[in-house]
Amino acid sequence: MQNCHNKLEQTRILNEYLANLKVLNNNLYNLHFNVIGEHFFVLHKKLDEYYNKVADMYDEVAERIKMLNQYPITSLIEFEEKSTIKSMRSQDYNTYQVYSILINDFSFMYEFTKELLEYARNIQDYYTENLMYQYIEFFEKELWMLKTSSQTIYSG
Repeated sequence: MQNCHNKLEQTRILNEYLANLKVLNNNLYNLHFNVIGEHFFVLHKKLDEYYNKVADMYDEVAERIKMLNQYPITSLIEFEEKSTIKSMRSQDYNTYQVYSILINDFSFMYEFTKELLEYARNIQDYYTENLMYQYIEFFEKELWMLKTSSQTIYSG
């Protein structure tokens, strides 16, 4: 059985992850609304898939925090304060910018997810560990696809 200190630390880390998911999700909406250029149709649709997937992750992590009898953060101010990913301005984003932002943010989340998986493994939190395995698979695959897709954009 975990002691109170460990549970509070676990909640703090999960809330930091949650904040990053929330800001990432908001940024994905921003890109979805504001992408421009020749790859608009493809990126607009893909961004729709991404923000739905990240919203599901957000919900799962918040529910995990509740399962630990703690509270997920819900304040927009706290999301901004706790998130390493920062909110983006509403403006036009071309294909190159969209790919760069996605690769950067997904790379960050991939690394954070691996760290959270290790943390969960160390404290024997198998539920969180299982979630993180799923998220690692998502971020790793999408990073591969984004990097592969962006090669023609960067070289063209």
